[in-house]
Amino acid sequence: CTNMATPGPSATPDLQLVAQYVRSELGDILDKTPGPKDIIIQQELMPLLNHIASVKFLKSHEMDKVYRLEPQMRVPGYNRYYIVRPEIGSAYTISSHINKDMRDGVRINYNIVFVPRNLACCDYILEREGVLGQILIHEWNLYLIPLDEHILSLEIPDATQALYLHGDYTLLHSVAQSVLQLEVLYGGIKTFQAKGILSCKISDLLGRLREAYCIKDEAWGSHDVSELIMIDRSVDLVTPLCSQMTYEGMLDDTLGIRNGFIQVTKATTGRLTDTKVLVNSTDPVFKLIRGLLFSKAPIVLSRLTRELKGEYDSGKGAREISDLKAFVSQLPELKKKHESLSTHLRVSEKIVTQKKVEDFKRQLGYERAILECQDATGPIIEYIEECIQRQVTSLLPIRLLCLLSLTSGGIKSKYYQSMKLQYLQSYGYNHLSTFYTLEQLGLLRERTGDQLSYQSSFKQFNKALRLVPKYASSEEMEKVTDMSYVFGGAYLPLGCMAVKSVIENGNWKAMEDISKMWKGPTVSPSGTSAAPVGVKKKEKGAKSSNQGRRTIIVYFVGGCTFSEINALQYLGQELNCRIVVATTNIISATTLLECLVNSN
Repeated sequence: CTNMATPGPSATPDLQLVAQYVRSELGDILDKTPGPKDIIIQQELMPLLNHIASVKFLKSHEMDKVYRLEPQMRVPGYNRYYIVRPEIGSAYTISSHINKDMRDGVRINYNIVFVPRNLACCDYILEREGVLGQILIHEWNLYLIPLDEHILSLEIPDATQALYLHGDYTLLHSVAQSVLQLEVLYGGIKTFQAKGILSCKISDLLGRLREAYCIKDEAWGSHDVSELIMIDRSVDLVTPLCSQMTYEGMLDDTLGIRNGFIQVTKATTGRLTDTKVLVNSTDPVFKLIRGLLFSKAPIVLSRLTRELKGEYDSGKGAREISDLKAFVSQLPELKKKHESLSTHLRVSEKIVTQKKVEDFKRQLGYERAILECQDATGPIIEYIEECIQRQVTSLLPIRLLCLLSLTSGGIKSKYYQSMKLQYLQSYGYNHLSTFYTLEQLGLLRERTGDQLSYQSSFKQFNKALRLVPKYASSEEMEKVTDMSYVFGGAYLPLGCMAVKSVIENGNWKAMEDISKMWKGPTVSPSGTSAAPVGVKKKEKGAKSSNQGRRTIIVYFVGGCTFSEINALQYLGQELNCRIVVATTNIISATTLLECLVNSN
């Protein structure tokens, strides 16, 4: 049993401390083998390494070259490091490399770095292939990756599929270890709240890990994080199926933000090759427009364009050497701003073009009608049938059907069977497995017999919390001043409303009182029915200050959307606290359904 060394207290924990911690650990692993070394890394881990370790850092630890893991490859060096996930495929690939080298009579020092930990199945395969004795095995505890100053993610792309489709709970250990790692870095978390079966399992696992490591509350030197709220994705399946309306959300829906990067095609940028662009707070333009409604982003981009032109023009009027010198010193920053502005202008244009083709405005109208729980026998059914017949995409009709089923407690049998038949005839009978999967997960439901057995908890929450606000006019809708702004004022995300209730009331009771059908058990500290001290709304016009603000971590198990992240940032400003979002992976309606829809 050892005391946990923690950094000194700070007003707002710096998430880059997580990157520094795992970077240092990687350096220690690389230093265990002296001399030049080649690094072979699994493709999905390459972008994650960009967030943690620069080429300069790797060079300082005698890295020679970096290669992408391929089934067949020749690497000339004598010290080799494989950095991979603990997957069966990776173990077989590495085994084939080593066996080939042994047949060729090549002697190499092999190291495998499993991220974030080794599994028994990998040892079994390496032993069966006869290479286990040739390898040094390391574990790199790369859990949460700081994608931004308020976003932490495990970045496991198939996390939602593994947890809810395959029932693979291996990931829960990584989630629990990631929380423990945060406590090591920032001190013990005073209050832990959980909602959902998986979150409660993680709470239990976290307690057993603390017991195994002999960690007690008095061992922590500081408490930089006041509260952790963990919530299952299954608790709110409606929100990820809604069309995102913020700039960041639309960017993810249209281009796809993967590991904090977007892939911009050469046709969009006008360059010779496709470009990967990092989108986070280090981008001066993206930082200003990420949380805005997409319709308001062009106004900010126009203002920034005028400001940039004025800054360039100021250099033309300089006559004194000192003025010219000052202007030249600003050129690198101006160039960075210029490139960022140019990229986002072109990307915005691409999004607008694509949404016009999809008739996005009309689609939003029907989505709002579904969220309002209107009668599904009218225009909504006709619109979904039209989408199937037009074959816009295979995902849009499925998304609207799932949204309709979740908000209405299922779809009447005659409409369900009709649309299912039309979908299969339009997109292929291989999608029979798609409907089976969606039914198993509760995303799609055929409503037959007694109406009372198909009541929807969403309707109860909608009625009590006004999740779908009513507006007298479209102008009033545009001036909304709550979290519904992330969906253009059309919808208050249920998961975010649950987080708000927990922060204000100290437990889940207020939400559970609204609907007894709300899925999953809860974990709440005893005796916390009163609102926690220090939670108060920020007065209008008051400036935000990090000093004295509570830091709350909201952890989504099974993925969260950028719209929810934007909404929680807005909530943090409203309640005058800092909210850090942690998640197993970042999802959208597209990525959520892609892993479930059989597209073969």
